[in-house]
Amino acid sequence: MRHAACALVAALAGTAHAQLLDVLNHTPPRVYEGQSVVRVRADSIREVNAAMALSESLWSEGAGVNAPFDLQIRVDRIGALREAGLEVEIMIPDLQANADRAWAELRQAARFDRPRPLNTPRGGNPHDEAWFANYKQLDQIYAYINNIAAARPELASVSDVGNTIQGRDLFAITITGPDQPGNAAADRPVVLWNGCQHAREWVSPMTVTYLASRLVSDYDTDPVVKDLVDSIRFVIVPVTNPDGYLYSWSTERYWRKNRRSTYGVDLNRNWGYEWGGDGSSGATDSDIYRGAAPFSEPETQSLRDLALSFGDDLVAHIDYHTYSQLILYPFGYADGVQAPEPDRTFFQNLTEDMSDLIQSQSGAFYNPIVSWLLYPAAGTASDWFYGDPGAKSLTIELRPSDQDVFGLDGFSPPASTILPTAQENWAAAKLFAQRTTLPLAFGLDAPTTVAANEQPVIGFTLTPGTQDYDPTSVVVSARIGAGPFIPVPTTPNGTGTYSATLPA
Repeated sequence: MRHAACALVAALAGTAHAQLLDVLNHTPPRVYEGQSVVRVRADSIREVNAAMALSESLWSEGAGVNAPFDLQIRVDRIGALREAGLEVEIMIPDLQANADRAWAELRQAARFDRPRPLNTPRGGNPHDEAWFANYKQLDQIYAYINNIAAARPELASVSDVGNTIQGRDLFAITITGPDQPGNAAADRPVVLWNGCQHAREWVSPMTVTYLASRLVSDYDTDPVVKDLVDSIRFVIVPVTNPDGYLYSWSTERYWRKNRRSTYGVDLNRNWGYEWGGDGSSGATDSDIYRGAAPFSEPETQSLRDLALSFGDDLVAHIDYHTYSQLILYPFGYADGVQAPEPDRTFFQNLTEDMSDLIQSQSGAFYNPIVSWLLYPAAGTASDWFYGDPGAKSLTIELRPSDQDVFGLDGFSPPASTILPTAQENWAAAKLFAQRTTLPLAFGLDAPTTVAANEQPVIGFTLTPGTQDYDPTSVVVSARIGAGPFIPVPTTPNGTGTYSATLPA
């Protein structure tokens, strides 16, 4: 593992093996002629296997019985799906035409894409909402995070954390506040977020980069963000699969895996926890090919080693994907497997609260469910982060929803999708960081003004974070002006809600 001495070194290293594609003049090869995308429902493992054998690529995160999943398939094989007994809905009749449309939109946006130059002066605010108005290439993402580190070196640094199968550098940006008495940055808990394990999921790296940008930009203006950054080390890997991401820009828009040989490995089936089980394949031509062995790929090795380098300080992790608007929690490797208590209840409460917060922010609903309930999938990052180092780990499937992708593929939504997705997940990411690092989360109803002789009734919530608490032990202390604090009993109202009558 090599650590860049400064952001500039990281920027130069990152460009050593990549070139910026000329979007205005590049035309990707027409590799999707005669193909469609369909949604199927299987009633048996036999039907699942038949569908996978007929398909070109799996578009859903997994495939299983009694839950719909999306497949890329040759048009002349759709009839064989129905003959095998599967229910079939056509989502994208002509995938090549869809890829052409998506590239034309990208090219058109590039003509008018005028984000400010990435040379923020030291101490300035590096965040640029306009930068997130269009999809960005690998070098542009690396340039953006390096600009963050150059502008605010007291908060952010970029490190080279490993290499890809094709020898490219893999970068992380670490964001945390300066050392404080009794609160050294190196001793803080670590929250790790990564994006783009799957090359074609372009909304993912944009969202993860946005999270890094807002952590730094809001540090001086938002007390909540300042408290988080001063108490947590955020380690963010925007692009876990650089080789595949580049290939999805230049050659095959819907490429999923890394770039091992001509076939690739699904990085999110290559993690060592319960590797080799359901929802993965030993066939190299499968989109869920798990690799020759656990951690056979340098990309998963690098992220694993990065995580393990933090020891017990690593407390939480999110793996960002697209699409379907889901918040998935462990485990996913087999049907019916559950996290032990109290973690199971912690995950349920956390994901439901994140979902509620996103919906309150934007109206978008992200379904919070245990991973295996969607499809069993063994060898995933989230299962490993929770099952081995013990970090609270989630997988988030970003926009669009699985109901919004008919006629429009989930991997190439309009660029106007990026900012709303990033913004709603920024709110959820802050909540995630609070709940996985703080002993308790406290919420207070909006204050009201009452007459001087009235006894106001307040309502508040307490939610367990890293520690549980005795619901009968909660006491409020209140005072009027500069007088002494007076203990006030509380009334538990269920599900962590309380009320208290304050003195007049």
